[in-house]
Amino acid sequence: MLNRAELLLLVVTAFHVLLSPYTKVEESFSLHAARDILALGLSPPAVQLYDHVEFPGAVPRSFVGPLVLSFTTYPILALAKAAGLITSGLSAQITLRLVLAALSCASIIFLSRRVRVAYGAPTAQTFLLLTSTQFHLLFYASRTLPNMFAFPLGASQRLVVVAAGRRPELTSDWSAVQVAIAMIVSPWEAKTKRGKGSVIEVLESFAVLTLAAVVMRLEILAYLAPLAWTSLQNGVVKLDELIMVGAAATVASLALTVGVDSYFWGKWVWPEGAGIFFNVVEGHSSDWGVSPMHFYFTSSLPKLFGLAIPFAVLSMLVDGRSRRIGYPSLAFIGLLSLLEHKEWRFFVYAIPALNICAASGIESIRFLYGRKLRQIAISTVIMSNFALTSLALYASMNNYPGGEALARLAAHEPSTSTQPQLVHIDSHSAMTGASRFLHPFETPSPWFLTSPTSSALWTYNKSESLSLPSDFESFDWLVTGHPKLHEEAFDVVDVGEGFKGYRRGPSGLKPVFEESVWVMKRRKEK
Repeated sequence: MLNRAELLLLVVTAFHVLLSPYTKVEESFSLHAARDILALGLSPPAVQLYDHVEFPGAVPRSFVGPLVLSFTTYPILALAKAAGLITSGLSAQITLRLVLAALSCASIIFLSRRVRVAYGAPTAQTFLLLTSTQFHLLFYASRTLPNMFAFPLGASQRLVVVAAGRRPELTSDWSAVQVAIAMIVSPWEAKTKRGKGSVIEVLESFAVLTLAAVVMRLEILAYLAPLAWTSLQNGVVKLDELIMVGAAATVASLALTVGVDSYFWGKWVWPEGAGIFFNVVEGHSSDWGVSPMHFYFTSSLPKLFGLAIPFAVLSMLVDGRSRRIGYPSLAFIGLLSLLEHKEWRFFVYAIPALNICAASGIESIRFLYGRKLRQIAISTVIMSNFALTSLALYASMNNYPGGEALARLAAHEPSTSTQPQLVHIDSHSAMTGASRFLHPFETPSPWFLTSPTSSALWTYNKSESLSLPSDFESFDWLVTGHPKLHEEAFDVVDVGEGFKGYRRGPSGLKPVFEESVWVMKRRKEK
């Protein structure tokens, strides 16, 4: 059974999905891969119709995560269709994202139950409260990014758990979504107390970390290294054991990703290896932007954790348990700081570890300064989190004009129309939410839609090579960020607004919007 703090985590994550159902360009590969697997199937002819065939991207990405997600989503989507709940592509997209959100939340809940054993119930509850009220992690928990496919593995497998003098038993209350035992064990099993069961837990955890790194995000190796060092220093495992398990896990993971992804890409490929070669060896990561080395520590961490940071630091200073999970996490972030291109999601797997430290720090106030001061501390942090999350969520839910415009496109064509329609979606619209899930009247119609709403055949084009007005003569509809280019032949029928920022006024912060994406219909000849 779930307790109230665990239910809160699930409800808040679902709330993020429902309020912000659209996706951005960085999510598009995995989102479309999962959609294509669901809608088209896995046969070789079907794969040739997948989105990645026409839009492969700069580097190949793995299909393993989308494949698992689509298989997990399929029965839920089928049940929802049978109940008449899937009435549009958007509702199918929301269902897919809710499944991924549930997987992410399950790993956090399982982690919190191990925290309960290691630190006590108050710290576990505070950990869940901190996580639920912070914005970034739960907002992205449902996002179809490779990082978030790896997160349920990395977040639950990566910690050196600290125990209050006893070993956490493997009970039946842990979530079935966990693919392996969830913690790397701490020093209570050190040298003279090495137990067979605990060693197996640690080695299985490192095996799953290796799988997540090789298949989904290779930067996880930078987390694995300090965690392995800590386990070796504590005498929890031996070097030869780590090497043997690491080698076996690497070979198995390579076989998995190369086998699966070579089928979908039609050539022999290891996507993560190709990505690292492109971004690190050839130096293309800087093409996406360069940040100073201190960026994660002076910008990302304050935005992610807010007022919880001092308590995480306090916990690492006074509690050896927190040092054993906090120091490797900071070392991981430090290693990633050596790369020029930086995004907070690259170290998303370390967020729960640092939240555990912060929760422990808040709870330590009770012992150091009394229960009343502890209550003031947690209330201040939670209220601050809530205020910042509210601002960020409002901005984010209004920042997908391409998705909103495309979702409204069907309303402008009579459902009785039988005329074929050709639609062009430009790159700006595609980058701001216009996914394949949102294509109305697409042929062939995906099986998960309850029924087609039009007998017309609609074809969609996302070519980026069209630049002159004459290039668009064959199109009936445009979803575009450049209406002036087409005003001679098309009429504007709808506009999607994007969030521009907050402006300070006499009554406080005021949101500012601007027109960003236009739906245009070809003007009929008179």
